[in-house]
Amino acid sequence: MIIFIIIDNERGYVNDKSYCSCELRNKMIEFFATLSPVTQTLIATLFTWGMTAIGAALVFTTKTVNQKLMDGM
Repeated sequence: MIIFIIIDNERGYVNDKSYCSCELRNKMIEFFATLSPVTQTLIATLFTWGMTAIGAALVFTTKTVNQKLMDGM
């Protein structure tokens, strides 16, 4: 999913154009905003740790790397 975010500083809200349901995204943002800062930090930390673990797992489970992929980097 590709998300383009534009922050409107004068009005204080985020206007983004993406390919997912606006209602679901707004509900998720509202839910996340109601959580305490400590809980938000914990969720963000676990998400970051999880993405790092998935990336590390790919490194250990892949024996060869596509040359076109490396050229694209």
